[in-house]
Amino acid sequence: MAIRTYKVTLDTKNSIAPEPVLLRQGDKTGAVVIDATLMDNGVPVSLNGLTPVFKANTADGKAVIADSTGFNIISASDGEFTYQVPSQLGSVPGKINIAYFSFTDSSGNQSTFDIVFAVSPSVDMTQESAKDWVSNLDETINKYNQWVNNAHSSWQDFVNANKEIIESIDPGGTLLTEVINARTPSGADAYPALGDRLDAGVDARSKNAKAFGVKGDGSTDDLAAINSMIANAADGDTFFFPSGNYVLSNSIVISKKINLAGVKPIYDSGDLTEGTVLRGGGIYFKTGSSGSKVSGIGVVTGANIANGFDIHGVIDSITIENCLTIARDHGYLIESYNGLVQNVKVLNCEAHDGIHGFISKASRTTFEDCLASGLQYWGYGIITDNILAADEVGSAINNKVVNCRAVKCGVGFSQYKRNYFGTGENKVPCLGNQFIACTSESCNNSLSIGDTPGETGNGKYVTYPVDNTIISAFTEIFPSSSTRILFSRNLAISGIVLDKKADLSNDATHNNPGLTVSGVSGAKLGTWFDIQLLSTGDNPSVKYGRFFRTANTTSTVITQLANIVDGQTYTIALWDDQTRIQQSTMIKLQGGTVYGRGNSIQLRAQDGALFELARTMSANSAMQVNYAHVSGFDIGLFDYIEIIAGNADNVSNLIKINNADARNAIVTILIRSVSGAIKPAGFDPSEFVIPTDNDLVKFTHSIDFGTGLMTQWAYTPSIGKYVLISSQLVPYV
Repeated sequence: MAIRTYKVTLDTKNSIAPEPVLLRQGDKTGAVVIDATLMDNGVPVSLNGLTPVFKANTADGKAVIADSTGFNIISASDGEFTYQVPSQLGSVPGKINIAYFSFTDSSGNQSTFDIVFAVSPSVDMTQESAKDWVSNLDETINKYNQWVNNAHSSWQDFVNANKEIIESIDPGGTLLTEVINARTPSGADAYPALGDRLDAGVDARSKNAKAFGVKGDGSTDDLAAINSMIANAADGDTFFFPSGNYVLSNSIVISKKINLAGVKPIYDSGDLTEGTVLRGGGIYFKTGSSGSKVSGIGVVTGANIANGFDIHGVIDSITIENCLTIARDHGYLIESYNGLVQNVKVLNCEAHDGIHGFISKASRTTFEDCLASGLQYWGYGIITDNILAADEVGSAINNKVVNCRAVKCGVGFSQYKRNYFGTGENKVPCLGNQFIACTSESCNNSLSIGDTPGETGNGKYVTYPVDNTIISAFTEIFPSSSTRILFSRNLAISGIVLDKKADLSNDATHNNPGLTVSGVSGAKLGTWFDIQLLSTGDNPSVKYGRFFRTANTTSTVITQLANIVDGQTYTIALWDDQTRIQQSTMIKLQGGTVYGRGNSIQLRAQDGALFELARTMSANSAMQVNYAHVSGFDIGLFDYIEIIAGNADNVSNLIKINNADARNAIVTILIRSVSGAIKPAGFDPSEFVIPTDNDLVKFTHSIDFGTGLMTQWAYTPSIGKYVLISSQLVPYV
C-alpha cells in the first residue's frame, strides 16, 4: 500500500512535481509512488518499445540506484506509468538532487529532468532515554485519567503526587513552567487554560486586556480596569482588545508609550459593529506618549465627549491605523496648542457622522488612505489658529493628506490660517502642506483654500494667506457648490478634475499671488485661464493669471512687470493704441518696441528677468505716423508705414527709424499730404542710402494733396542701412 502518491509530469520542457518528493528514512519500497506521464512539449510520448529505468544517488552520494523493477505501465500510448520508489533511496536522510527516469530503445538512452527528493530522519528508538520517555508518558497519562475519574480537580495536587514521574519527563519543570506562564501573562489574571489564551488571539507580542479585568460585555464600565492596566504597564507594552463593546464613562488618557490593538470593526447604518468598539469615551494622547500606536479599534463617543482620538502636548510619532470613529466633534484631532506635536500618522482610518473628521494643527501629520463620511463641516482640515490663547498656536506645517476620500461632507478638504488675537501673520504659520491624489464626492464644497482676504470673522479673527500649498491629482465628483481658492501664496496646483467651475478669480474677495497651475480638466478653474485685464501704468502686476490685455488710456511705456514667477510664461495682448512694451534691464526683447493695437508678445520669466519667446502682429500690417514724430520712431513688425503731414505742420525733421537693424528687411514708406502742399526735409542719411540723382526722395519737389511719395527700402546688414529700391509719386484720391 502506498502511503503517499505524487503526480508527476515528465516533459521535455521540465518535470512538474511537488518540490520536493518527501520520503521518511526507513520507508519500505512502495511507501511512496510516483504517478507519472511522459510528455514531449505537451504531447504524450508512447512507451511502446522503451525500457524504463529509475536512476539516482542516495542523499550522501555514496550509493547509486538503477532500478527497472518498480514500474507499472498504465497506458503505453499515453505515456502513463507508476513507479514504486525503492527503500534504498531513503536509506540516508537528506536532500537528493540527482534522480531521474531513463528510457532505452535500440537507438540508445533518453533521460528526463531531475526530480528532487527529501529524506526525513526517523526517530532513533534504540536510545535508552527514548524508552524511558515513552513508557513514563504512557504511565503519566494513565494516572492522570484515573485522577480525573476519581474527581480530583487540582492540577497542583496531581503534580505533587507524581513528582518523580514528571521529573523524569520534564527535568527541572521547564516545560510545565512554560505552559503555566503561557496561561498567565505578566501582571494579569491567569487564563483558565492555555487554550483560552490561544482562543483570545494573544501571543508573546501582546497581552489580552480581558486578563486585566476588562470585560468588553457592553454594560460594564471598563474605564477603571483599562486605566489600571495602562498605569501598571511597562513602556512599550501592547494590549489586545478582543471583539466586543467596551463601555467607557470617560476617555482613556495615555501619557506613556503604549500600544492598543483590536479587531477592526465596520461602519453600518450609523453604528460600528463586528469588531472592537469603545463606547462613551475616546482615546487621548498626552505628553509622554510618544511612539504609541493604536490599531483596529473603533470609537463611538458619548454626548459629553468631544473627540474620538485627541493628540496634544509634547509628542512625537504616534500611529493610528485601521481605526474608525463616530465622534461628537472631531474624529481625529492632532493639535500643537500647548506643545509641539509632530510626525503623527493616521493610516487607513475612517471618520463618520460627526462635525469634523481629520484635523491637523500640528507638524508633519500624515493622513493616508482614509475616509471621511457624513461630516457636518470639514472632512479633512489642515488648519493654523490660536483660538485658545495668543501664545497657544496650532501651526499646520508640512502636513500631508494622501489618497484620502471625503464623501457627503460640508467641505471635503479645507485649509486656512487665522489669528484670533491680532498678534500678526508671523505668529500663525501655515505652510508646506500637501493634498495628494485625494477625492471629494458629493460634498457641498470639495476643496477650500484660505478665507476671504480681509475677512475678520465678525471681529473674532484676522485671516492670512496659506503658504506654499501643493494640490496634486485632486478629483471632484458631484459637488453641490464650487471648489474655493480664496487666499493663498505660492499655491501650486498640478492636476485637478472639476465637476463645477471653481471659485477662483482676481478681485477683492480672492488673492492668490504666486499661483501656478497645470493639468486642469472637466470644468474651469475659475477665471485663471481667462484673459486678465492688465492694470494701468508702466509696472503692472501679473500675479494672477498668465494671459493679459492692456487698457491704458494715456501714453504708457512698460519696462517691467511686477510679481513675475520664475519659469512661467506670460502673454500680453495690446488692446489699446497707448501702450508700448520696451526693451529694459528686465524685459529682454528680440526685436524693437512692441506697440500697436492687436499685437501681442509672449515672455518667459527666468532669474528675475523676462525674455521674449515670440510676438504676433495684427492682420493689418500697416501703421500711420504723424510727421512730427518721424525723427526717431518705432515701427515694430510693420513693413508698411504711412507718414502724414499738412501744409501747416513742421516738416523739417529728417525721417529716421529707431533700431533699424531689428526691423523687417523690406520696408515701404508712403509720405502724403493731408492738406495743401508739403516739402519734407527728407530721409536721415545716417540710416538711409539715397542715390544722388533721386530728386524725389531728396524732396526737390513739393507733394500736393492727393499725391503721395511711395518709397521702398531694403535693409543691408553689411553697411547697417536701408538702401532705396524704388520711388515714385502716386495719386491716392
